[in-house]
Amino acid sequence: MDLGACPKSHTERLKTEYLAAKAANPSDPTFTRFQKEYEANIFQFVDECDRRIRAAHRRLEKTPEENAKTTNLVSAYTWSPDRRGIRK
Repeated sequence: MDLGACPKSHTERLKTEYLAAKAANPSDPTFTRFQKEYEANIFQFVDECDRRIRAAHRRLEKTPEENAKTTNLVSAYTWSPDRRGIRK
């Protein structure tokens, strides 16, 4: 799934500054807020993936009548290798 470019800035300089500030003052509530925002983004991504998977599974589900119709259509045609085509 392509999410496109991330709107946030991810530079090594900012990462180094963040880690240094967190090490200097780990009880700062700013870091808790960043962690919660990060977790919320991850959970949102996982929920979106789960939603798409459920939708795909629903599209794949067929009723017994649909399965029988497909089987009947497929069995009506056979592959003929000598004629290189489908024959009825």
